[in-house]
Parts: sequence; structure tokens; C-alpha cells
Amino acid sequence: MKVKASAHIKAAKQGIFSHNSRENFSHSSVFVDEPNECSHTAEEAYKIFKIELGKRMKAYVDRVGQKVQKNAVKHLSMVINLLPHHTMNDLKAIIDFIQMEFDTIVVQKAIHRDEGKLVEKSTRIELYSGEQFFKHPENNKLYYDKHYTHEIDLSKYLVVRNYHAHLEMLGLDSAGAAIRHNKMNKRLLAKLQDIVAETLDMERGQKNNAYTAAEIQLIKSKLKKKYLYNSDQEYAQEFNRVAREIGIFKGKRKRYDTHPFKKIGTIQQEKKLTEIGIITKKDIVAFGKLKEYPGIKSLDDIYFKHVQLIKKNRNLKRDNDVLRQLLQAKSIEIEHNNKKDLQEKIILLEEENLKLNRKIQDLEEKLKPPIEDNLDLGIEKEQWQSSGFDDNDEDLDLDLDFKL
Repeated sequence: MKVKASAHIKAAKQGIFSHNSRENFSHSSVFVDEPNECSHTAEEAYKIFKIELGKRMKAYVDRVGQKVQKNAVKHLSMVINLLPHHTMNDLKAIIDFIQMEFDTIVVQKAIHRDEGKLVEKSTRIELYSGEQFFKHPENNKLYYDKHYTHEIDLSKYLVVRNYHAHLEMLGLDSAGAAIRHNKMNKRLLAKLQDIVAETLDMERGQKNNAYTAAEIQLIKSKLKKKYLYNSDQEYAQEFNRVAREIGIFKGKRKRYDTHPFKKIGTIQQEKKLTEIGIITKKDIVAFGKLKEYPGIKSLDDIYFKHVQLIKKNRNLKRDNDVLRQLLQAKSIEIEHNNKKDLQEKIILLEEENLKLNRKIQDLEEKLKPPIEDNLDLGIEKEQWQSSGFDDNDEDLDLDLDFKL
């Protein structure tokens, strides 16, 4: 696929300085036969960025009387497609245009020649660096997996490099305003694409096909007044419908970032997986595009193993569902048995308690004082008194003492 000129600007990601300088390990770095280039180390670039950002934020406070908004984009990254012969000198005119038109400063520039893809010769299926194949950090050989267990036979593949440049710049202009919203209008961005193509001597990417004034007037002549539509979306849909009818429709083409083969390759892989059978979009999201298995000889083996994994997972899910049902039934059975045993134990304990209560009553009866003996003694005393004995009689006392 012929590489066209393209420059893409977006908010910078954390760690981009060290990514550009390759100071940190990167899975996307796989080729070692061509050197990369970078203007500053991560520490140097960050120091320049921090100093210049401080100046611009102060200028904003002096001008507006308040701090820069927290969500303002303060760091922008640009990625530019290149060809093998391009060097840092080829970027100079582009950098001059950016700094002048957008009122910013490029704090780091880098060229990467160590990324790309492998295209299988027989099937034309594509593998992408850092996603479907990886470089061993010690022996520099390429592998299908991150654990470096399945080496790739490069004789079966074509190597396609992804030559590109990174430009890191301030997201605020010299007055502290966000350049993304205040300076980067369609006219300047389109001019930037022209400058990139001209400077690098590459074919320019497709321009955004806008309607001419005459075409817009022609379409509107066949439409009702805009305020008569229920919404802007309904108006836009009717606008496009009329444009198609008269044969001048110009739809927006989806952009696949600066190296479109990544998106295209992902689509190709998903199509391959779905053609095999069983695979669904949900499966692709759940299990990924490629898996790490022993005994891989080709990509077909990977897909076959992928299908086997999905089948196995579904079988496991089915078995787990059955097991869960069995466990639930067993749990209910155990709960029922435990309840029954508990009721029986309660009955036995109540019977034991009743027996113990009876024993306690028996013991209490036995421990009562001998009331009957006291009554007999009182009767005998009355009989003695009625027979003429005196309580004070010494002989009686002696007799009583003797009995006691």
C-alpha cells in the first residue's frame, strides 16, 4: 500500500517523551536494523516544556486575571507519515510552519523506523508490531507472544515498515490561549497537510470534499426552510438524501489515524475469525485477536486454537451451570435434613427436661421436714397433761429427758 502524506494532531499521552526517545521499553519497537532519531531525551524535553508552559500560563493570568482552565490541552502531539529516506532535516520547514502559524514551540522531535507490520505471503493476513508480534529484548528475534515462546518464521512474511515522525509542542500560545480551539482552524490545518506533502515530496492525502456554494444552493432549493424541520439532525439527513438523488453527495471518509493499516488489519482479522465459524463479536472482545499456545506453526493454527478455546470456554460455562444447579439442590437438601435433625433434637431435649423436672420434684418431696412426728408429740403431751402429770414435775422431766 502506497504511503501518503499525512499529519495528525491530538492531545499528548502521558509518557510520550520517553516513548519518542525510546528510553522506556516499548512492545511496538521490533526492528533493529535501522536507527531511530530523537532531538532530546525525555528529561531534557520535559524541562523545556515545563519552563515554556510556565511562561505561557503566567501570560494568561496577567491578561485575563485568572488561571488557565484545568481541562485546557497544554501539550499536543503530531504524528507525520514518512518514507525511508526522510531525516530530521526534512522536518524543518514543517516545524517552522507550525511554530509560526500556531504560535507554539516544538520541544521534541523524533523519527521512528522500528515499527511496522508483517504480511503473510500465502494468506495476506497482517500482524502488527506490539499487538500481534513482539521482539525479544535480548536476542532480537520476533515472536507471536509476549512470553517469547513461539518464534516467527520470517521467510513466510513480507516486512512493511511504518516510518513516521513525532513532534511534541505546547498546547498554549504565547498569550496562554489554547491553540487547538483558537488557532487550528480548517484552513490552516488543510494548509498544513499541503506543506507536509510538498516538503516531504509525497502524495497528499485525500482532501475533505466540501460542497461548493453553487452545490449548496442547488440542494437547498429542493429543501424546505431549515426551521420547518424538527431538528438539525433531520435537516442534515434530508440534505444528504437530496444530494444523493442529484448525484453530488460528498460524505466524510473515516480516518484511520496516521498508519491506517492498523485499523484495516483489525477488520481483516475479525473477518477471518468470523469466517471460521462460532466466533462472534463478543468472543473477539473477550478473548482478543490472537492467543498464546504451544505448537503454533502458522496463523491458521492460531485461529484453530482460538476456536478451540472458545468451544472449551463454552463447555466449561455449561458444566459450571450444571454444577451450580447441583450445588443449589444439594444445599436445599442439606438445609432440609439439618432442619429435620434439629427438630428431633429439640423433642429429645424437651423429654429430658421433663424427666429432670420430675426428679427435682421427687427430691423436693423427700427433703421436706417431718410434720407428722411433731403432731404426734403434741397429742402425747396433751394426754400426759390430762392424766394428772405436771409439766414442772421433776420425775416427769427426768422421764422425758430419758426418752429424748
